[in-house]
Amino acid sequence: MAGGLAGLLGAGLIGGPVAEAAGLDLVDLARQKPVPTAAAKTHGLHVKDETRGRAWKVPKVAWPKAGVAAVSLPETARARVKADGLPVGIQRATAKAGPSKADVQLLDRETSRRMGIEGMVLAVRPTSGAAGKANVQVDYSAIRGAYGADWASRLTLKQLPDCVLDAPGSAQCGTGETLDSVVNDTAAGTVSGVVALGKAAVHAQSDPVEAAPSTARSATGLSATSGTVLLAATASASGASGDFGATSLAPSSNWSAGGSNGGFSWSYDIDTPEVPGGVEPELSLGYNSQSVDGRTAATNNQANWIGDGWSMEPGYIERR
Repeated sequence: MAGGLAGLLGAGLIGGPVAEAAGLDLVDLARQKPVPTAAAKTHGLHVKDETRGRAWKVPKVAWPKAGVAAVSLPETARARVKADGLPVGIQRATAKAGPSKADVQLLDRETSRRMGIEGMVLAVRPTSGAAGKANVQVDYSAIRGAYGADWASRLTLKQLPDCVLDAPGSAQCGTGETLDSVVNDTAAGTVSGVVALGKAAVHAQSDPVEAAPSTARSATGLSATSGTVLLAATASASGASGDFGATSLAPSSNWSAGGSNGGFSWSYDIDTPEVPGGVEPELSLGYNSQSVDGRTAATNNQANWIGDGWSMEPGYIERR
């Protein structure tokens, strides 16, 4: 028994083979032959600056001086007569009838502004001949750059009521009517139209528009003599380059008011261009009076980016 145990212990002392990893034999990689190269010649980037010498400049504007001129109209409708010293030309609309002489007066810019007119205001008064129509042309080339939004392309000729000198801007007076056959030549810088002139009356040596009597109420301090027609070269809301009038929001807006909460809400959906896939943003402008109710000095009362009480969520683009 003892001999067997000693044999087992002796056998355990004999070391066995040690396990180890085999050697790694890698295949030699094929060497690539480099492509022949040559040193590149470097040079700066020379791009022609198309904007050089074409910078936008503020257009020169020279408002014409006020003045009065007497013109004689030939019986032919093809001859236009220029009023001396004024940017105004006039001729008969037809050769059959019309005034043979007329006085043309251009009012100063300050008076035009007091009348609520941003443009030129002129007065035409027949002094000889029968009643008839005349073609009046105004040269605006010197002031075509006075205003923005393609102001020159929207210029038209209007006949103003006489009350515009007394009470400009009043509801009873009105704003005047556009003349017939208005032609705006933007290339030449002229606008023309046909106006009806009455029969010439006997006048003293006075201008078509003169100082108002001391007993008269006139906001401009001026009054028009009998037979005088007031014209204005001013811009309309639309022209050849587009419509610059304010867009009405009423037809497509929604609102609600009253009820138990007493709140007023208004919303307007803003149309956006359609895009493929129908992923265009949904825009709307909204107002809620309750969003500003109950504010105190202890709260943050700053208006948001669209206005106090207003909200607009333009959305966002999320990348995942």
